[in-house]
Amino acid sequence: MKPWGYLFLFIFFTSVVFGYSPYHLSHQSSVLVQKTDELNLSKLSQELNGYVRNNSIVEVIVKFKDYINLSQAISTTFNLINQNFKLISQHKLINAITIRVLGQYLPDIAKLDIVDYIAYNRKVSITSLNTSTSNDGLIVWENTSDLLGISPLWEMGLNGTNITVAILDTGIDNTHPDLDDIDDNPDTKDPKVILFKDYVNNKDDLDPSDGITAYDDNGHGTAVAGILAGTGYLSHGKFRGVAPAARIISIKVIDKRGDGDVNDILKGIEFAVTHNADIISMSLGATPAEYDPMIDAIERAVEKGVVVVVAAGNEGPVHGSINSPGNSIHAITVGASYGNKFVYSWSSHGPTLYTGFPKPDIVAPGDYVVTTKRNGTIYIDYPESDSGYCIFSGTSASTPFVSGIVALLKQAYKNKTPTEIKLALMNGAIDLGEPYYAQGAGLANATAAYLLLKENKTLEYIAPDMIKYNVMMFDSYYTFPRVVYFSNNNVSLELLNYTIAGNLTLEVNVTGFTDMGHGYWLLKFLSDEISYPTVGFYNGIVTISTNISTHQIPVEYRILKYAGRVMFDVFHQDQEDPDEPTSYMYLVTSFWDLGMDVVTNREKITKETLDTVDVLVIADEELQFTESELDAVRTWVYGGGILLLFADYYDASTNTSYFDEDSFNALLSGTGISLSHHTTGDGGTFLNEPIGKVYPVNNENYSIGGELLQNVNSIYILYGTSFFIDLESNAEGLIWASKTDALLALAPYGKGYIIACSDASILYDSVVDDARIFKADNYQLLKNIASFVKPSGPVIYSLKLTRDDTNNKLYLEAYILDDDSVPTVVLATRNWITNEWKNVTLSPHNDFVYTAELDVNPLNIYDAYLIITDKDGNTRTVVLNVTYYVYLPLLLTVVAFLGIIILLVFLYFWKKHKKYAYPSSEYEREDVLIFYPE
Repeated sequence: MKPWGYLFLFIFFTSVVFGYSPYHLSHQSSVLVQKTDELNLSKLSQELNGYVRNNSIVEVIVKFKDYINLSQAISTTFNLINQNFKLISQHKLINAITIRVLGQYLPDIAKLDIVDYIAYNRKVSITSLNTSTSNDGLIVWENTSDLLGISPLWEMGLNGTNITVAILDTGIDNTHPDLDDIDDNPDTKDPKVILFKDYVNNKDDLDPSDGITAYDDNGHGTAVAGILAGTGYLSHGKFRGVAPAARIISIKVIDKRGDGDVNDILKGIEFAVTHNADIISMSLGATPAEYDPMIDAIERAVEKGVVVVVAAGNEGPVHGSINSPGNSIHAITVGASYGNKFVYSWSSHGPTLYTGFPKPDIVAPGDYVVTTKRNGTIYIDYPESDSGYCIFSGTSASTPFVSGIVALLKQAYKNKTPTEIKLALMNGAIDLGEPYYAQGAGLANATAAYLLLKENKTLEYIAPDMIKYNVMMFDSYYTFPRVVYFSNNNVSLELLNYTIAGNLTLEVNVTGFTDMGHGYWLLKFLSDEISYPTVGFYNGIVTISTNISTHQIPVEYRILKYAGRVMFDVFHQDQEDPDEPTSYMYLVTSFWDLGMDVVTNREKITKETLDTVDVLVIADEELQFTESELDAVRTWVYGGGILLLFADYYDASTNTSYFDEDSFNALLSGTGISLSHHTTGDGGTFLNEPIGKVYPVNNENYSIGGELLQNVNSIYILYGTSFFIDLESNAEGLIWASKTDALLALAPYGKGYIIACSDASILYDSVVDDARIFKADNYQLLKNIASFVKPSGPVIYSLKLTRDDTNNKLYLEAYILDDDSVPTVVLATRNWITNEWKNVTLSPHNDFVYTAELDVNPLNIYDAYLIITDKDGNTRTVVLNVTYYVYLPLLLTVVAFLGIIILLVFLYFWKKHKKYAYPSSEYEREDVLIFYPE
């Protein structure tokens, strides 16, 4: 190729790069989104949108309307998409099918009038906790018969005789002596497990004439069965289940890893119903979905007289964490308690996502429960190895307690409906003093429920007993809680009345009662009439009257003003097992209750990372910080940020730190706080689990940290280290393990603060629960920390720059707020070429939306700053990253120009070298012979 050809190619590729801008990328994306919006996605679960866009293969459940014949519906669907799907299952109970299909066909199927919805065949998992990650309680619940009011029913002769319970789980090891037969007599033919249906590996045994061969390749189902119906033979009755004479239909829907899918759950529920189960017990759950066929299946089962008991899940304490199908209004949803003391934080809390139903319904013991063990499982042996029993935890353990109680009640009152059973349980429950969305009606009590059914009188229940709800003003989606009223009396719409007192009518409308069937009525609030900028407190009393009684429900609804952003850094943790903020929900909800946003950092920290952050949480860091990261964090704190720094375990016996000590000390440099290399906590073990120590708090007069210790008398430390405090500095040791070893310290740094804690485990919800057992005040300390770090100056919710290449403009949109005033915002720009400064004071819309338009010349370079000041003089300065937007065209132009110059110079010397380096052709052979002789 000629030299000028290379020049042409260089200029061509330079022009291509020059034309490649973010504007073009965003334009492409908008076209793609528009194409997706045009599709009929209204009947699709949100999880399926990606499969539609990518046209990838997916398994879905197509729910048809109840009036359509299922065979006809299948034929119609088959013909519509030219047989381009595989039929996996038919679900006659709910008039649905499971199919495997390409995503492109889903909108076409959704257009059919006979289709109710299309749901993703999502993952379902067991809801137990590995004891190694559970709490360190000091009580093993060997027998809860007195705690749950079961013993008096046993004395009456109620033991579950002639009651059949279907357990949908991992299977059952029915060779266990507690689960092999009912009367523990090998000479009688009365097997405990009367049917075994295996939807995972297809190893069914449906012929009880020669005994049932069941199996459990996980151990979870065996543990559930022992709590519900174990005979206690191996322990001489000490560890027997609630209904030891009940029969079991074992339906394996979960594999050996603890996972299954919605398709198999639907088949399992249908199998239980068609084989005349009285009760269905499910210690499993999935993420809630907008369209959920499991909820439909439960409703159909209840219609046919089957009581369905489901685990709430272990996703608490955040609201809206109830698992599916525990979010079914018709199920009895069970949370986990610590005996009769309190509800565990990890027990999922209501209201339910999407629907706002008050859940759970009831709670039962859910930690350190003794039950039957299948050999080879992960559960800890109890009381000794090879005893046949183990420790079992989670709402998986709570659920079979309630299922067993239901079996006793059904034995006594065979004809009572599921609604009547549920009403008796909830009305007879013992109040633990927890919020409704944690405990439901309270702790299950079998005797109280039995006596209510015996009286055979009208029962009703209204839930929740109070609506107290906070939402941050910028939350894009939230579900306002619903009020559910249900009764065993035939209450008609004409007999239901409601009135509202207080200021609720200003912003909340009531649509009235909706008949949910089976005695359920739903009072629905329309939260979408509250506009998100409308910050305020709404309260009142909803009075509901029927022909039976009158109920009053206090309502407190608060839309919180945005109060700042908390960032949890997980990038520097163990990347194979990072601790997400969901492990710290006591602290996270404390931030939320103040109106603070919580985000997660998963990349290297830069100064730009922290622009809109007010509080940075660094805990259990193991990946070393770079110098630039350390500089970014220290600069940010010095300018007014607050750093929460949590150490981890230091083993003084081996001089080993289980966190990056160098980075930790570097972040504390110049504060007067440093690591002192002593072990704290580490109080031994209980059932192979570590136990910490309780440290008293001396509430002295601290100059800056006193409010952190308000109402904190002691804290519980699992295992950590300690700090040395330089008494000549401004740092303060607030809680001490000894005279020289601080557990909690505070130091000012520039305009900001650093709070250092010696043990990251105090953040964990499980350790906060342990602290309650040991009567320590960890939860109060976390709430105090959240209040202390709430910014007093201006905060930034969002900062957005949009580029307009056509008109050489940049558009700024910023959401900036202050707690008690409208801040003053100045946009300051400097032109590097002219060194000209330009300051513009921005006027807000809605008191918090600030916008600006910048004229930019691609041949210039700019600096831009937002200077934010509140009425108290607190100032915050943010550097706007405009270099990329303005400097890129100039940079490319300069690069192209320099490239051309370099290429021309190269070509000049190349031609010159060619001229003198090569002889004429007539001497070429001779030159070769001279330079390369043989």
